[in-house]
Amino acid sequence: MYRLKNWHLEMTTNGFIAWGYCYDNPEFFQGDYIRTSDIVKLEAEDNENEMRLFTTSGSCYILGYADINEIGLEVTEKVLKSRDIAFDLHKCVALREDRVEGIKKKLFQVLKPNELYVTMAGWIGILEAYFKTEENTIVPISVKAHIGTF
Repeated sequence: MYRLKNWHLEMTTNGFIAWGYCYDNPEFFQGDYIRTSDIVKLEAEDNENEMRLFTTSGSCYILGYADINEIGLEVTEKVLKSRDIAFDLHKCVALREDRVEGIKKKLFQVLKPNELYVTMAGWIGILEAYFKTEENTIVPISVKAHIGTF
């Protein structure tokens, strides 16, 4: 099984797919941002706070609830509702917020004011970033990477 982080679901003409940073799949570098093939089955594992996606290519991806992409929440919710899949996105949001608060507490001890912390994904992707302000607060930073010419 492979893992997607910072994931979200999206509708396609044939059904739905997942986007995210991929780990443990030998087809990709660790942290490559990928689009899965069409999803044929989705299993929510509420006790483990994750779900499993099975794709037409035969892959199985684990998506941790706390790893959901906050920007993709609305589209993910639309996909699940359109498929009549009962799923508690509020739980995902709460777990994500808990994860972020834990990171912020750790970074408060490590960072000095005006320092930036970045978690890289793959060779060009940025999974998340945090900044410590002059007022000694840790602020999550939205990062959009661009490759190519401007």
